[in-house]
Amino acid sequence: QFTDMSGNDSAAASSSRTISAGDEAVEPSSRHGDPDALGTYMDGQDDYTSTVHDESGTATNPEDATDRDEGTGQGDQAAGQPKKQRKPRRPNMLGTDRIVINRVSEAGLPLSPKKAEQGYSNGLGCILRETVSINETNLRSKANENLRALLISKLHTHYKFPDESLDETTPVNNTALCKWTKLLSTWKSKAKSEYLEKDYETEIKKKWPSVSEEDWNLFKRHCETPEVKEMEKWGKEMRARNIGHHTLGSRGYPGKKPKWDKQDAEFAAAGIPNPFKEFENPRENDYIRGRCKYDEETKTWVLDEKTAKVKELLRQYHVESQSSQESESSARWDDPLNRSINVVLGKDPKTRPAYGRVNGVGLNGKWDTHYPEDRELARQRRRAGRASFESRLAGMREELKEEMREEVEVKAKAMATAQVMEMWPDLIEAVKRSLASGQTAAPSSSVTLAPANVILEKEPRPGAHHSSRSVPFMG
Repeated sequence: QFTDMSGNDSAAASSSRTISAGDEAVEPSSRHGDPDALGTYMDGQDDYTSTVHDESGTATNPEDATDRDEGTGQGDQAAGQPKKQRKPRRPNMLGTDRIVINRVSEAGLPLSPKKAEQGYSNGLGCILRETVSINETNLRSKANENLRALLISKLHTHYKFPDESLDETTPVNNTALCKWTKLLSTWKSKAKSEYLEKDYETEIKKKWPSVSEEDWNLFKRHCETPEVKEMEKWGKEMRARNIGHHTLGSRGYPGKKPKWDKQDAEFAAAGIPNPFKEFENPRENDYIRGRCKYDEETKTWVLDEKTAKVKELLRQYHVESQSSQESESSARWDDPLNRSINVVLGKDPKTRPAYGRVNGVGLNGKWDTHYPEDRELARQRRRAGRASFESRLAGMREELKEEMREEVEVKAKAMATAQVMEMWPDLIEAVKRSLASGQTAAPSSSVTLAPANVILEKEPRPGAHHSSRSVPFMG
């Protein structure tokens, strides 16, 4: 962990700070002195402590800056013991050392060292707030291309990844952009709900030094616009569709599981039954547990109505599955957890879940990992997909031919009509001259007929009454 070797001189402290790594010690140089001088953290060394400072510049343990247990109060004391009084949370601030990430997941999230993984989201939040205005709306827009490049550049200044590419499409950079978008929304929501009516000098400037008074006043005015009010209404309607209120914190399931393991050990030592043991499937266990709160007074787990309904449906589906064989043709995602969630949401039990997430795992869960598919079924599905595609393509070709045929016919009729109308005055004059000279037909040289046929009738049709001699035309 960090050891401040220079008393109150924080500038000197950053250059003489030592990081212990087992029996060895490495001394990373400050980025401001030598950007290329890096500390080395070997894979598997989880005792590394990242550099987080409070407002006075004193190095602090990053666990004070990470998310805390919400509602349960567990993990800080043994089960049954009085709850500790927490100290006020100190603001997150970036340190001056560049953190070396040894391994990243396929999704682009740090895996080693462990402390760097735990403080990664908070580090991204610090980079965002010191770089982006609170009034920014869409980080992904084309107009913000330079802003995204600046964010990625700062990310690689504070962290050294195995892949140091600055391309937005790499897993590390793309995941960071996704998190920055969510962090920006969370920052603005927190500012609007908790700080909108507070004084800038005494509250806002202390909380977010990077936010100027001009930006804050603009943010306050924007929050009162009809567009924002409409979005608030839409957001409340969407939140009402959620099942329960999760207690996962900012790091989601990966950040909560170590705390749950610790809770299980404490409850087992204290003789407190674990109600989640009935769900052997890890996804089911994590989904239900992530929406529970532990009541210290009654020593019970508290569930909201929707989560309790999901839990009851899970029990029913498991009982039914033991008494009947599952259909071999069922979809890969058709499992008790997804069925229960669909029923509670008022959907068909076999409705496919949304792509991009796995219930009980979070945003980074992959279907191929959690919804495995038999190889033969996968081949059949691909063949059926190709056959369906070829059938649709043939139908589209026939529709296109029919449309082209109709369009050609319409254009041909239009051209014929235009040609007849264009020659009409000359035809009338030719007929008049022919009748005046006593001829029975118009001279062939007086009119050039178009492709449309024009029939001259000297005598009127039977039953027609004419006051004067006339010639009707049919085209």
